[in-house]
Amino acid sequence: MLPSETIGREGPDRAGPGHQAAGRVERFTVTLLSPNAVMGGFMQLLGTGAQLAAVRDDPEFQRLIVESSLIVDDLTVIDGYVDDGLAAQMALFQEAIAKAPQMA
Repeated sequence: MLPSETIGREGPDRAGPGHQAAGRVERFTVTLLSPNAVMGGFMQLLGTGAQLAAVRDDPEFQRLIVESSLIVDDLTVIDGYVDDGLAAQMALFQEAIAKAPQMA
């Protein structure tokens, strides 16, 4: 399956535009990066923790990832944080920094 086929799938069981239209995620974006040695681009799903967990646990999404991994090098699914979630993650880092040994 080509990335353009994945993006174009509007069915309700695919993570992407169909999930956004059905209200299963808040937003779906596709980013193509300028040429580099690491990554060509990425797709981003934005939503609540519950929305994203439901997508990740969806058997059809899991099948899509398995199919895609056969033709896409270094395919990864990574959780990230924005908005209110970012503030919570920054608080964890601040706590860890406070516990870390200080260098002179």
